[in-house]
Amino acid sequence: MVRDEIINGYSLVSDSNSCVFEQMEDKMKKSILVVVACLFLLSGLAFAEVDMMGNGEGALALPQGEIIETNTALLVSSCPSPVGGNDGLTWDGNYLWISDYDTGRAYQVDPETCLSVFSIPLPGTYPLGLAWDGSYLWYAEGNGAMIYQLDPSDGSVISSFSSPGGFPTGLAYDGVDLWNDDTTCGAIECTPDNTYRLATSGALLATFAAKGTHPTGLAYDGVNLWHSDNATDTIYKLNPADLSILDSFPSPGTYPNDLAWDGRYLWVVDNGTDMLYKYDVGVPARVRGCVTFDGLPVVDAKVILKQKDEAKQTTRTDAEGCYSFGNVVSGKKYRVIIRGPVVP
Repeated sequence: MVRDEIINGYSLVSDSNSCVFEQMEDKMKKSILVVVACLFLLSGLAFAEVDMMGNGEGALALPQGEIIETNTALLVSSCPSPVGGNDGLTWDGNYLWISDYDTGRAYQVDPETCLSVFSIPLPGTYPLGLAWDGSYLWYAEGNGAMIYQLDPSDGSVISSFSSPGGFPTGLAYDGVDLWNDDTTCGAIECTPDNTYRLATSGALLATFAAKGTHPTGLAYDGVNLWHSDNATDTIYKLNPADLSILDSFPSPGTYPNDLAWDGRYLWVVDNGTDMLYKYDVGVPARVRGCVTFDGLPVVDAKVILKQKDEAKQTTRTDAEGCYSFGNVVSGKKYRVIIRGPVVP
């Protein structure tokens, strides 16, 4: 899956007898010092070799280097939501739909302009998750613990059934069945937090413990289920067979209330920022970094990336001392080796 390991802002600092690999101050994390193999002289130049290890899940394997930023999705664009009470989100093939708990309506939104082009009234008093089945909207209403099938032309109810839980939030349609997140009462303190697979008749097909402690959003990309959680501020990629976590990335805001898949991009609606975010979750895994020596970029240094059972990859640092590997196998441990002459 998507993984972007950014090993960024490292600096080589030397004295006459030793060498230090130093992570420069990052805006979000404190700097660290890591001792590595000492510099040795070669034709009057000091030659530094830095060996770092990590894996495709962002965990630090050895203390020689620290992954200072991990992104599993690329933010393509963002825009202000046209509504104030952002809750549900879905895609109908041409437009986004957003449910608004302030007005009790669902708004059809142009994805290019992020402006509302149409709206319909919603039943109940607490509009939450939305899904699209190809012809109709599906809608979760929290206070009444109901799930509705709606005519998108006027909001009239086609069918409805009681939610299996006490407070249904996110909804998704996988082409056959519905998926429904539930927080029991709408508060983080309430348990259990479940994800249900439901027939469109309302029959309960399966129950899973939800990821996180305040599940809110769901989307289906044709293969995987995507799930957002307001307590962990995390968006998860899940295997629909057992809801095991395949990948995850941090939410762009503090209330990622719902998700939508448009066939190419994953959309997130956040009620904390009142923004819509569009993510590319299909980019190859990457490992990137930069190296400097005494404040200057280490240019044209050889950089090697190794993964078990994979072909070794080699590149060189650019004019800014940076390198990038754009085709790394996610979920496998990797080693980055940086070799280059530097003036002592």
